[in-house]
Amino acid sequence: MKVSTKRLKNRLKMLTVTDKDSQSATVMVLVRVGSRFESDEYAGLAHFVEHTFFKGTKKRPTSKIIGMEIENLGGTSNAFTSQDYTGYFIKVPKEKFKHAIDILADIIKNSVFEEKEIDKERGVIIEEIRMYEDLPMRKAPELFDQKLYGKHPLGRFITGTIDTVSKMPRKAFQDFVNSYYVGENVMVVVAGGIEPGESEEQIGELFGELAAGKYAECEMYETRKVESELFIFNKEVEQTHLVLGGFGVSRKDKERFAAQVGNAILSEGFGSRLFQVIRDQLGLAYYVYSHIEMLDETGSYLVGLGVDNKRVEAAVEAVVKELGVLRSGNFGEDELERAKNYLVGNLVTGLETTDDMALWHGIQELLTEEVISIEEAKTKILSVTKEEVVNVWEKLLNKDNLLLVGISPRKDLNRLGDLLKL
Repeated sequence: MKVSTKRLKNRLKMLTVTDKDSQSATVMVLVRVGSRFESDEYAGLAHFVEHTFFKGTKKRPTSKIIGMEIENLGGTSNAFTSQDYTGYFIKVPKEKFKHAIDILADIIKNSVFEEKEIDKERGVIIEEIRMYEDLPMRKAPELFDQKLYGKHPLGRFITGTIDTVSKMPRKAFQDFVNSYYVGENVMVVVAGGIEPGESEEQIGELFGELAAGKYAECEMYETRKVESELFIFNKEVEQTHLVLGGFGVSRKDKERFAAQVGNAILSEGFGSRLFQVIRDQLGLAYYVYSHIEMLDETGSYLVGLGVDNKRVEAAVEAVVKELGVLRSGNFGEDELERAKNYLVGNLVTGLETTDDMALWHGIQELLTEEVISIEEAKTKILSVTKEEVVNVWEKLLNKDNLLLVGISPRKDLNRLGDLLKL
């Protein structure tokens, strides 16, 4: 695999990831802007803009025309919004990649944001928000972020709220795109069976017209203090859905690989501690997972699970016990090796598709100053020691960094706070 980068005069970065054996190519546009860049008034705007980019341009006036053109290439497309970046991609047979570049460039530069299309998509997004309200497995982690980060933009829902989406004016879309969709914040990635020289001239011609703009700034998070340890949201659901966690490591933290290995010991794969204990031994949950979210200046860790309403206390007690095992280092070398091998295996197999290649390399180039190859990542993971895992998790897992958020019909769960003792 060969990776090359180049900047245009307007500061836009081009990235080419060449895999000669690949029969497909992915064209991806990444923009360094997400929900944390919004104002409270326009919460959800980054996500709303992402949706409306596919609603029509002057050259391709409807979403149907755009969609049919992509599918007639034999391609697929999608887009996504996070807290600090937004992405758009088209994946096609490699011989069609130039056509895919033309479509994406047209969408990014020439979307018209017609009032009627904004209003139609407004209804779609409101239904999306309502859908998440009815999916407690999805809603609980959002509520966790809200309680962890408080009134900071990181605590807002990426989709916004029904109220903010309902009031979003067309001018807000235009201003947002003019401010953030500029050369300084945009990266175009082409990954797959193509060489750098095959795409750079076209990208330069089509995307070089973007204004250079200014580097996007957002409010940094500094507090890193769990204000309260327990929040239960009462709702009539068949299961109680729990998320337990706290602040974690940032994406630039030197201990991030040790944190990831610890997370894999805890919850990644059949052999992980939470799967073996919570599901296999105790039969407490169908789904149980842990996750690390890394941002520029902060991060979080969390454990999520859905349990019988009558067995909430047993589940919390079991999870806290396993967190204590990770914190104390009371796990075997065999568990450490399994976790490292599992991470490396998933890294390699997860990068066999061109869209994943584009995202892996593109996000590093877009958001971090340190760009590491797949081989370097494998080496860093495999070199993690038990002592390093314990050191980082000992700092994360403490009584002042433990928050429990739940969605449950039970109104007698306030005493769960007594179980949050590491």
